[in-house]
Amino acid sequence: MKNLKLVLALGIMVGTSVSLVKAFEQNIKATEKRELSTHEIQQLVIEAGAGSLRVEGKKGIKQIYLSADINVESGNYELSLEREGEVARIIANPNLKNKNYWGVDSPYIHVTVQVPAYLNVKISDGSGDIAISNIAGALELYDGSGDIQGADLSGSVVIKDGSGEIRLKSVGELNINDGSGEMDIVQVNGSVNIIDGSGSLQLIDVNGDVKLNDGSGEIIVKNINGHVTIKDGSGGIEVKSVEKGLTILDAGSGGLSIKDVKGDIETR
Repeated sequence: MKNLKLVLALGIMVGTSVSLVKAFEQNIKATEKRELSTHEIQQLVIEAGAGSLRVEGKKGIKQIYLSADINVESGNYELSLEREGEVARIIANPNLKNKNYWGVDSPYIHVTVQVPAYLNVKISDGSGDIAISNIAGALELYDGSGDIQGADLSGSVVIKDGSGEIRLKSVGELNINDGSGEMDIVQVNGSVNIIDGSGSLQLIDVNGDVKLNDGSGEIIVKNINGHVTIKDGSGGIEVKSVEKGLTILDAGSGGLSIKDVKGDIETR
Protein backbone atom coordinates (compact mmCIF):
# COMPACT_ATOMS: atom_id res chain seq x y z
CA MET A 1 0.00 0.00 0.00
CA LYS A 2 2.85 2.39 0.87
CA ASN A 3 4.51 1.68 -2.49
CA LEU A 4 1.24 2.38 -4.28
CA LYS A 5 0.90 5.75 -2.52
CA LEU A 6 4.47 6.64 -3.43
CA VAL A 7 3.90 5.82 -7.10
CA LEU A 8 0.71 7.91 -7.14
CA ALA A 9 2.52 10.85 -5.50
CA LEU A 10 5.34 10.67 -8.03
CA GLY A 11 2.82 10.55 -10.85
CA ILE A 12 1.15 13.73 -9.56
CA MET A 13 4.52 15.49 -9.28
CA VAL A 14 5.56 14.53 -12.80
CA GLY A 15 2.21 15.63 -14.16
CA THR A 16 2.58 18.98 -12.40
CA SER A 17 6.08 19.50 -13.85
CA VAL A 18 4.84 18.80 -17.37
CA SER A 19 2.02 21.29 -17.00
CA LEU A 20 4.44 23.97 -15.78
CA VAL A 21 6.66 23.47 -18.81
CA LYS A 22 3.69 23.71 -21.15
CA ALA A 23 2.56 26.92 -19.46
CA PHE A 24 5.91 28.53 -20.21
CA GLU A 25 6.16 27.51 -23.87
CA GLN A 26 6.49 30.42 -26.29
CA ASN A 27 3.32 30.99 -28.28
CA ILE A 28 4.22 33.88 -30.60
CA LYS A 29 6.69 33.31 -33.43
CA ALA A 30 6.57 36.08 -36.00
CA THR A 31 8.39 38.95 -37.71
CA GLU A 32 7.38 42.46 -36.66
CA LYS A 33 8.47 45.72 -38.31
CA ARG A 34 8.54 49.37 -37.24
CA GLU A 35 9.82 52.60 -38.79
CA LEU A 36 10.30 56.17 -37.61
CA SER A 37 11.28 59.44 -39.28
CA THR A 38 14.63 60.83 -38.12
CA HIS A 39 13.67 64.48 -38.62
CA GLU A 40 15.44 66.38 -35.76
CA ILE A 41 16.63 63.07 -34.24
CA GLN A 42 20.25 63.14 -33.02
CA GLN A 43 20.64 59.81 -31.24
CA LEU A 44 19.31 56.28 -31.37
CA VAL A 45 19.10 54.41 -28.04
CA ILE A 46 18.60 50.64 -28.11
CA GLU A 47 17.63 48.61 -25.05
CA ALA A 48 17.71 44.91 -25.92
CA GLY A 49 17.39 41.70 -23.95
CA ALA A 50 18.07 38.17 -25.16
CA GLY A 51 18.57 37.81 -28.90
CA SER A 52 20.96 38.92 -31.61
CA LEU A 53 21.30 42.56 -32.63
CA ARG A 54 22.41 43.98 -35.97
CA VAL A 55 22.74 47.73 -36.57
CA GLU A 56 23.68 49.07 -40.00
CA GLY A 57 24.21 52.70 -40.94
CA LYS A 58 23.13 53.83 -44.39
CA LYS A 59 23.81 57.11 -46.14
CA GLY A 60 20.85 58.97 -47.62
CA ILE A 61 18.01 57.37 -45.67
CA LYS A 62 15.79 59.51 -43.43
CA GLN A 63 14.06 56.76 -41.47
CA ILE A 64 14.95 54.21 -38.83
CA TYR A 65 13.85 50.77 -39.96
CA LEU A 66 13.36 48.03 -37.37
CA SER A 67 12.75 44.37 -38.17
CA ALA A 68 12.45 41.81 -35.38
CA ASP A 69 12.10 38.04 -35.38
CA ILE A 70 10.32 37.20 -32.14
CA ASN A 71 9.86 33.99 -30.17
CA VAL A 72 7.99 35.11 -27.06
CA GLU A 73 5.10 34.48 -24.71
CA SER A 74 2.02 36.59 -25.35
CA GLY A 75 1.71 39.44 -22.86
CA ASN A 76 5.30 39.09 -21.66
CA TYR A 77 7.35 41.08 -24.16
CA GLU A 78 7.85 44.62 -25.44
CA LEU A 79 8.92 45.73 -28.89
CA SER A 80 8.78 49.44 -29.63
CA LEU A 81 10.36 52.25 -31.66
CA GLU A 82 9.40 55.70 -30.40
CA ARG A 83 10.59 59.30 -30.41
CA GLU A 84 11.56 61.11 -27.19
CA GLY A 85 12.51 64.64 -28.23
CA GLU A 86 15.78 64.38 -30.17
CA VAL A 87 16.18 60.71 -29.22
CA ALA A 88 14.73 57.65 -30.94
CA ARG A 89 14.39 54.69 -28.59
CA ILE A 90 14.08 51.01 -29.42
CA ILE A 91 13.04 48.56 -26.70
CA ALA A 92 13.25 44.84 -27.43
CA ASN A 93 12.51 42.94 -24.22
CA PRO A 94 11.44 39.29 -24.71
CA ASN A 95 10.75 38.66 -21.01
CA LEU A 96 9.16 41.64 -19.24
CA LYS A 97 8.17 39.62 -16.17
CA ASN A 98 11.58 37.93 -15.76
CA LYS A 99 10.03 34.48 -15.78
CA ASN A 100 12.11 31.33 -15.45
CA TYR A 101 11.77 29.40 -18.70
CA TRP A 102 13.74 26.33 -17.63
CA GLY A 103 12.99 23.19 -19.59
CA VAL A 104 11.88 24.97 -22.77
CA ASP A 105 13.31 27.32 -25.38
CA SER A 106 14.04 30.68 -23.78
CA PRO A 107 12.29 33.68 -25.35
CA TYR A 108 14.26 35.95 -27.66
CA ILE A 109 13.93 38.89 -30.03
CA HIS A 110 16.43 39.03 -32.90
CA VAL A 111 16.66 42.68 -33.99
CA THR A 112 17.89 44.22 -37.25
CA VAL A 113 18.06 48.02 -37.49
CA GLN A 114 18.93 50.33 -40.38
CA VAL A 115 19.72 53.93 -39.42
CA PRO A 116 21.09 57.08 -41.09
CA ALA A 117 24.87 56.74 -40.82
CA TYR A 118 25.33 60.13 -39.09
CA LEU A 119 23.30 59.26 -35.97
CA ASN A 120 24.89 58.75 -32.56
CA VAL A 121 24.05 55.27 -31.25
CA LYS A 122 23.84 54.03 -27.66
CA ILE A 123 23.16 50.35 -26.96
CA SER A 124 22.41 48.44 -23.76
CA ASP A 125 22.27 44.73 -24.51
CA GLY A 126 21.68 41.71 -22.29
CA SER A 127 22.82 38.68 -24.25
CA GLY A 128 23.31 37.60 -27.85
CA ASP A 129 25.73 38.44 -30.64
CA ILE A 130 26.02 42.04 -31.88
CA ALA A 131 27.09 43.31 -35.31
CA ILE A 132 27.45 47.04 -36.01
CA SER A 133 28.64 48.68 -39.22
CA ASN A 134 28.89 51.99 -41.06
CA ILE A 135 28.19 54.34 -38.16
CA ALA A 136 29.76 57.82 -38.40
CA GLY A 137 28.36 59.16 -35.14
CA ALA A 138 29.55 58.32 -31.62
CA LEU A 139 28.90 54.77 -30.46
CA GLU A 140 28.38 53.62 -26.87
CA LEU A 141 27.87 49.90 -26.28
CA TYR A 142 27.14 48.24 -22.94
CA ASP A 143 26.92 44.48 -23.36
CA GLY A 144 26.39 41.58 -20.98
CA SER A 145 27.43 38.56 -23.02
CA GLY A 146 27.83 37.52 -26.64
CA ASP A 147 30.29 38.28 -29.42
CA ILE A 148 30.69 41.82 -30.79
CA GLN A 149 31.67 42.63 -34.36
CA GLY A 150 32.11 46.16 -35.62
CA ALA A 151 33.33 47.66 -38.91
CA ASP A 152 33.57 51.17 -40.35
CA LEU A 153 32.76 53.00 -37.11
CA SER A 154 34.39 56.36 -37.79
CA GLY A 155 33.22 58.21 -34.67
CA SER A 156 34.40 57.64 -31.11
CA VAL A 157 33.66 54.13 -29.80
CA VAL A 158 33.10 53.20 -26.15
CA ILE A 159 32.50 49.55 -25.23
CA LYS A 160 31.87 48.03 -21.82
CA ASP A 161 31.56 44.27 -22.18
CA GLY A 162 31.05 41.35 -19.81
CA SER A 163 32.08 38.35 -21.89
CA GLY A 164 32.46 37.31 -25.50
CA GLU A 165 34.81 38.01 -28.39
CA ILE A 166 35.31 41.56 -29.69
CA ARG A 167 36.37 42.01 -33.32
CA LEU A 168 36.66 45.54 -34.72
CA LYS A 169 37.95 46.92 -38.00
CA SER A 170 38.28 50.55 -39.07
CA VAL A 171 37.10 52.54 -36.03
CA GLY A 172 37.67 55.98 -34.53
CA GLU A 173 38.99 56.74 -31.05
CA LEU A 174 38.47 53.61 -28.95
CA ASN A 175 37.84 52.92 -25.26
CA ILE A 176 37.11 49.36 -24.07
CA ASN A 177 36.48 47.90 -20.61
CA ASP A 178 36.21 44.16 -21.07
CA GLY A 179 35.67 41.25 -18.70
CA SER A 180 36.67 38.19 -20.71
CA GLY A 181 37.03 37.06 -24.29
CA GLU A 182 39.45 37.51 -27.17
CA MET A 183 39.92 40.90 -28.83
CA ASP A 184 41.06 41.45 -32.42
CA ILE A 185 41.23 45.13 -33.41
CA VAL A 186 42.56 46.47 -36.72
CA GLN A 187 42.77 50.06 -38.05
CA VAL A 188 42.03 52.62 -35.36
CA ASN A 189 42.06 56.28 -36.41
CA GLY A 190 42.73 57.70 -32.96
CA SER A 191 43.93 56.75 -29.50
CA VAL A 192 43.17 53.42 -27.81
CA ASN A 193 42.53 52.78 -24.12
CA ILE A 194 41.74 49.19 -23.12
CA ILE A 195 41.15 47.60 -19.72
CA ASP A 196 40.90 43.85 -20.15
CA GLY A 197 40.25 41.05 -17.68
CA SER A 198 41.20 37.92 -19.58
CA GLY A 199 41.63 36.69 -23.12
CA SER A 200 44.14 37.29 -25.88
CA LEU A 201 44.41 40.77 -27.39
CA GLN A 202 45.66 41.72 -30.86
CA LEU A 203 45.89 45.39 -31.83
CA ILE A 204 47.22 46.39 -35.26
CA ASP A 205 47.45 49.72 -37.15
CA VAL A 206 46.66 52.52 -34.70
CA ASN A 207 47.00 56.21 -35.58
CA GLY A 208 47.45 57.40 -31.99
CA ASP A 209 48.63 56.45 -28.51
CA VAL A 210 47.82 53.09 -26.94
CA LYS A 211 47.20 52.29 -23.26
CA LEU A 212 46.61 48.65 -22.28
CA ASN A 213 45.84 47.33 -18.79
CA ASP A 214 45.52 43.56 -19.11
CA GLY A 215 44.83 40.80 -16.62
CA SER A 216 45.75 37.64 -18.49
CA GLY A 217 46.21 36.48 -22.05
CA GLU A 218 48.63 37.03 -24.91
CA ILE A 219 49.11 40.61 -26.17
CA ILE A 220 50.20 41.50 -29.73
CA VAL A 221 50.62 45.18 -30.64
CA LYS A 222 51.88 46.22 -34.10
CA ASN A 223 52.13 49.30 -36.31
CA ILE A 224 51.36 52.05 -33.79
CA ASN A 225 51.80 55.71 -34.81
CA GLY A 226 52.04 56.90 -31.20
CA HIS A 227 53.26 55.91 -27.74
CA VAL A 228 52.41 52.50 -26.22
CA THR A 229 51.90 51.89 -22.49
CA ILE A 230 51.28 48.35 -21.21
CA LYS A 231 50.48 46.95 -17.77
CA ASP A 232 50.08 43.18 -17.85
CA GLY A 233 49.30 40.41 -15.38
CA SER A 234 50.17 37.23 -17.24
CA GLY A 235 50.73 36.06 -20.81
CA GLY A 236 53.28 36.82 -23.51
CA ILE A 237 53.74 40.32 -24.93
CA GLU A 238 54.83 41.13 -28.49
CA VAL A 239 55.35 44.75 -29.55
CA LYS A 240 56.48 45.67 -33.05
CA SER A 241 56.75 48.88 -35.11
CA VAL A 242 55.97 51.70 -32.68
CA GLU A 243 56.75 55.31 -33.65
CA LYS A 244 56.86 57.21 -30.33
CA GLY A 245 58.25 54.97 -27.63
CA LEU A 246 57.15 52.19 -25.30
CA THR A 247 56.49 52.02 -21.57
CA ILE A 248 56.02 48.66 -19.85
CA LEU A 249 54.62 49.40 -16.39
CA ASP A 250 54.40 45.70 -15.53
CA ALA A 251 55.25 42.83 -17.86
CA GLY A 252 53.74 40.25 -15.52
CA SER A 253 54.57 36.65 -16.32
CA GLY A 254 55.26 35.46 -19.85
CA GLY A 255 57.69 36.27 -22.64
CA LEU A 256 58.41 39.81 -23.87
CA SER A 257 59.36 40.58 -27.50
CA ILE A 258 60.12 44.15 -28.65
CA LYS A 259 61.09 45.05 -32.23
CA ASP A 260 61.34 48.24 -34.31
CA VAL A 261 60.37 50.69 -31.57
CA LYS A 262 61.41 54.30 -32.15
CA GLY A 263 61.88 56.60 -29.16
CA ASP A 264 62.48 55.67 -25.56
CA ILE A 265 61.79 52.19 -24.22
CA GLU A 266 61.08 52.06 -20.50
CA THR A 267 60.39 48.91 -18.51
CA ARG A 268 59.58 48.84 -14.80
